[in-house]
Amino acid sequence: SSADTARKIKELLKEGHEEKADAVRLDELRQLLGQLVSDGELVFGQQAPKNAVAAKWHAYLKKSHKSMVSQLCERISSRKRTALRCMMGVVASSPLRSTNNKYEHINDELLNQCVKSITDIKGDLDKSLRHMLEAEFIRPYRDVQYYMLGVIKKIANAEYDTIQEHGGSFDGEDEHAALTNVTSKLVQILLMIPLPKSEEDMAQSKFLFTPADGVEPDRKGGSARKAWSDDEDTDDDDNDLGMHTDDEDSDDDGNDDDDEDQESKKRKRKRPKKKRRLLDKSYVRKFSFQDYSSFRSEYQKAWLTLLKLPLQTSDLKKVLRFLPSEVLAIVPKPLRFSDFFMSAYADEEAGIVGVLALEGIFLLVTKHGLEYPEFYKQLYRLITPRIMFAKYRIRFFDLLTKCLAKNNMLPAHVVAAFCKRLCRCALSSPPPAILFCLALVSNLIRVHRECACLINRSRSDEMTDGYDAAEEDPVKSHALQSSLWEVCVLEKHYIPAIQTLARGLGSVEESKMPLYIMEDFLDHSYKSLFDQEKKKRMKTALAFKKPTSLFTNEDMFANFLETSTK
Repeated sequence: SSADTARKIKELLKEGHEEKADAVRLDELRQLLGQLVSDGELVFGQQAPKNAVAAKWHAYLKKSHKSMVSQLCERISSRKRTALRCMMGVVASSPLRSTNNKYEHINDELLNQCVKSITDIKGDLDKSLRHMLEAEFIRPYRDVQYYMLGVIKKIANAEYDTIQEHGGSFDGEDEHAALTNVTSKLVQILLMIPLPKSEEDMAQSKFLFTPADGVEPDRKGGSARKAWSDDEDTDDDDNDLGMHTDDEDSDDDGNDDDDEDQESKKRKRKRPKKKRRLLDKSYVRKFSFQDYSSFRSEYQKAWLTLLKLPLQTSDLKKVLRFLPSEVLAIVPKPLRFSDFFMSAYADEEAGIVGVLALEGIFLLVTKHGLEYPEFYKQLYRLITPRIMFAKYRIRFFDLLTKCLAKNNMLPAHVVAAFCKRLCRCALSSPPPAILFCLALVSNLIRVHRECACLINRSRSDEMTDGYDAAEEDPVKSHALQSSLWEVCVLEKHYIPAIQTLARGLGSVEESKMPLYIMEDFLDHSYKSLFDQEKKKRMKTALAFKKPTSLFTNEDMFANFLETSTK
């Protein structure tokens, strides 16, 4: 009866002190309330019953459910794995029901509370918590992923509004640490969400709440989030993110009439398509979490909203490594990420962060038409002795090769500046980096013959070096007035391979050879260089007289060790 159920709920809502018993209590309460949801006594997303008794019972059940969720969130914030798994069960057993009572979908308010409690965890997330959240809840279900994107966007927007209320700054370190802690958790969750690669991939997805065949989303409310999909408006609200757009840059006061004409033409092109859909009785409107274009758009919005918040350096590195390979190629408007990449790339104190941002900038410039006049200036600034020892130097070397060796339109004075900077850094670099620098400089000089004067300048020329090493603008460095005297120093290096490469730079024999394959110089290490020298067979002069001692007669240790003459 309802009275027995109420007594049972009241008993289960009493918190215990013993951890295991408390976890069992909450799970039993979850099952009890979940059964009431299945029986229709507790419904989310619809109005309360008109009957006074039923409405009172329904209000009590909702209040009890809210208390249970509050207790679970409190325990999730304390890193309780059992509470997180139980909260996942609550989300799975407490869906929102449409107003037409034809389908159910994820209760995004419960999901928001779950994610908010995760962001309240201080410090890094435990590996076990991350694995449980990703493997058991996020990765298996496409609708969970879609609504999770909306929750991340909602929380990030709330944090961004808080920053704006503080005027973009904080009174103390505690507030800033709390914000970066929330941002860090959101980044970790967002990195768990896989984006479908195609329509076929989307069609094969599994859903926590799968709509029945032929059921269309209800447009008359019932949920705080839009449940239906519209191809025309998947990207309409991108502009409220405060990010760079080509449409905003192209606006001109003198072209208002042209813009209006273009917009009217677009509307005319869209209307017939929409009318055909309305007349086509076989057309079934998709749910937003089933639609590939809606998913891509929501994924893009979640990232752009999150990137407005301050990131810890470790999270910034993760994001810069992830975005170029996993996001830019799939989102509908990758140029909206240009502001984020350019701010990281142009930061004077960026260091390794600027190197990681280089890949994203390179993709946006080469594949998406981004215009960035300061690109080579910032690239020149990144070439420092420090980068030759960095963990990501192989990635940087690969991108540097693509930016320089594959662009034949660079001016000679810019190429000369890069050659000079590379050789100067090679003087204080490890042997693998020196080999790369020499090979790249050789290829650049052979492609850009105007730079041959850097090698062929005679000794009778002016001895002062016109190159300004402190200048970070390659155009103003006056590299063509200098010479690559650093190569002469490298000719006396203790590694034979470096000696050979340095002595051949600019020679007639080298000019007849094909360009170096730069991929062969990316993976060198001390071990590979040592193994390479070991494989060489060198003719060694044999002793003509059998030695009688380890040292010569003139040495102070001549009689220290003697060999037997027998």
